[in-house]
Amino acid sequence: MTTARASSGDAWAELRSVSKTYQSRNQPVTAVHDVSLSIARGEFISIVGPSGCGKSTLLSMLAGLSQPTTGEVRIHGQAITKPYPGVGIVFQRDLLLEWLTVKQNVLFQIDMRRGRVKDYEGRARELLAQVGLQGFENRYPSELSGGMRQRVAICRALIHSPEVLLLDEPFGALDSLTREQMNLDLQDLWLDGKPTVVLITHDINEALFLSDRVLVMSSRPGTFVDDIRIDVPRPRDVSSVVSEEMRVHAATIRTHFENLGVLGHRTGRAAPPTETKEG
Repeated sequence: MTTARASSGDAWAELRSVSKTYQSRNQPVTAVHDVSLSIARGEFISIVGPSGCGKSTLLSMLAGLSQPTTGEVRIHGQAITKPYPGVGIVFQRDLLLEWLTVKQNVLFQIDMRRGRVKDYEGRARELLAQVGLQGFENRYPSELSGGMRQRVAICRALIHSPEVLLLDEPFGALDSLTREQMNLDLQDLWLDGKPTVVLITHDINEALFLSDRVLVMSSRPGTFVDDIRIDVPRPRDVSSVVSEEMRVHAATIRTHFENLGVLGHRTGRAAPPTETKEG
């Protein structure tokens, strides 16, 4: 097991020997096993791993939406036993409300938190402008592309200036070009306010481009097998992922997946025909 520790500064959160087991109809399923993790305030961390390895389970426990079976999650040194209010969450689906305008969707979180919506209207316009949606405030979700909808979801998650932004594969459904632009937008938003960010992604280049650290998880039950520090200066551009340092990190991650048996040629596949010469 690799214990993933904060790189600098005070820890925002700690997972201490956390395991999570779900009770299924047939038998218990352990999603994560004996995971320890320390996250510094203002860090950008990505977690990569095979499907079903417990990445989303970790995110849920960090938000206080579910509790570990064993071990504990602590935020600012206090054990978390209920949903933590200082988070913003973005899922793979944008979950926008179709009957509300773009600005109303961004402000909906404030309304749900029983805040004064009018006090946040300027902040909403500012966030939308930062992600290229100035002038779309009064449009409806059905008038937006997939990438635009996800930008609205990110603005909604940031409207209350959360301590931490939790992202669960938010760009997985987007085409590659839109995804690259979303990575640039997210980097700019993070640099602007430096919230703590934990990103779940299957995209190795995305994780390397955005992160201070990339944590690699094993197959289920998930545990950390590596904690890779990314020292490439910011702001980064799209060419950063082809630098020598990034290529080495990407190769390391792929080697982990090959060793775990989740990346490589599948057995049972017919070998390609061998060309022969007539003698």
